[in-house]
Amino acid sequence: MVYNETLPLSVPITTIGDIFNDGQPGDVTIGSTDGGIVTIFSNGNIVDLNGSLNINDSVSFNFENVIAGTTDYSINDTHYLVDISTTDITNVILPVASANNGRRLIISNGLSNHEIFVKISPGSGDLIDDLSAVSLPLLNQRLSLISSGTNKWFIV
Repeated sequence: MVYNETLPLSVPITTIGDIFNDGQPGDVTIGSTDGGIVTIFSNGNIVDLNGSLNINDSVSFNFENVIAGTTDYSINDTHYLVDISTTDITNVILPVASANNGRRLIISNGLSNHEIFVKISPGSGDLIDDLSAVSLPLLNQRLSLISSGTNKWFIV
């Protein structure tokens, strides 16, 4: 399928197969001339880029300040930076590493005098740099993690 025209942002482009740049194989530039948001999805997920991604502006990530909950708080697909600001939560449970290849998470302790434990998903066999749990005992202490895509969360 070849598109060689500028379409209004309100017109979705749906194609199966390759999109060519001016009818030729190679780099394809997708963008907006009016500063609108451009999002690329595949089956409801953001498309993985194979190579580099150059961003010439700001990037936003999901932040959640958790102010209520139960003892165990499970990280889900919408989380990136989670700040635990309630004494209700003692444990933050990570998702399974093998289902989250390359995913980055940041867990933050938003309270003084309250210790939070970041733990692996029960029964997963995962580790956090060879540990089953990491403690965040101090106010504003943060833990940054990246999934190996197998059975480990790396502390970065």
